[in-house]
Amino acid sequence: MQCPQCGELVSPGAAYCGNCGAALIGTVIQQPLVESPPIPGQPPIINTSPTIPAPVATVAATPSVPAIMSAASITAPVQQPLSTTVPPIQPALASIAVDAPSVVPIAPPSPPAYAVTDPNQSKVEGKAMAALILSILAVPGSIVPFIGWILACSSIVIATSVRSRLPHKFMGNLAISFAAFAIVLSAAVFAFNIKEFNKKADQNSSNGNVAKSDADGISAGNVSGKSLETPCYALDTPGMVQVDTVIDSCQAQAYSGPTLSVSTNALNIESVSQSKINATNLDMAGKEVANNYLRSSIPEFVLTSQKLGTFADSPAYIIEGKGGSSVTIELALVVHATAHGENIFVVAHAINDSQADLSQFESSWVWK
Repeated sequence: MQCPQCGELVSPGAAYCGNCGAALIGTVIQQPLVESPPIPGQPPIINTSPTIPAPVATVAATPSVPAIMSAASITAPVQQPLSTTVPPIQPALASIAVDAPSVVPIAPPSPPAYAVTDPNQSKVEGKAMAALILSILAVPGSIVPFIGWILACSSIVIATSVRSRLPHKFMGNLAISFAAFAIVLSAAVFAFNIKEFNKKADQNSSNGNVAKSDADGISAGNVSGKSLETPCYALDTPGMVQVDTVIDSCQAQAYSGPTLSVSTNALNIESVSQSKINATNLDMAGKEVANNYLRSSIPEFVLTSQKLGTFADSPAYIIEGKGGSSVTIELALVVHATAHGENIFVVAHAINDSQADLSQFESSWVWK
């Protein structure tokens, strides 16, 4: 602070000015204004607090100064040492028991119904696939109606048993559809076969007029006969009921019974193209071929006669014999070139309880 008399700086609390000796007790000392250091970005702060007057000391009226107390009588206050032990700080919440939160297990969510795998699902789908395969096979199998029916019915049974357990009904429905189509197709084929069978039976029954029959079959000579025609020849077959020919072939058969095996009278004609046999070597090559043919066809054949001759105005080697106790056979190996290509014809007639005779067929034979 400053002396109000001379402006000299004096110590705070001094009673007199050390420069001019002016009494400072009871005098208001003007303290200088102290400016705070400026802060960047803020205006300077100026201390405007009022000056605090120094305390006034009470001076005794007596001029004598009390005796100064000895320094020994003055006992300085004893400063207690600071304790370095810091009591532990108890947390405010230490007395509050905190229980650990109980963990409640959470069950995983159930998978959707479509994601649940059925252990038997593979078996169900395998059966459905088997039903589909059977139904597909039943369609071409319907050519033989009974096979088509068996496959189709099996497919329907299997498909129906697993259809409700399939996630998708398409395979089961497809198998049932194919099977139903196969059943209808098999029925149509069966009806067609019955119709054709009846038609053929009607045709066979209308051919010929059987006048008499016995337990051994239909007797020869009691039938008006049928005509036989091939690309190589044509003729009448007296005494015959059935005639069998092959399309675009010169081979044919005619017999007196409903089948060849029960007939007592039969005519068999075969044709080949053979350059090694001709009219000049017919007595040698033709003889060997005719005998081999009969022995291979009828193991019990016994030769009775053979000769060169003619058949239907063509060179022929003719053989007669027996095929058993009551069967007689006459065979002609004929050389005749035709436009169809064949040049060798084997004409054989066999009959029970009578003499085989090719002349009854030769009389109507016409070459083409």
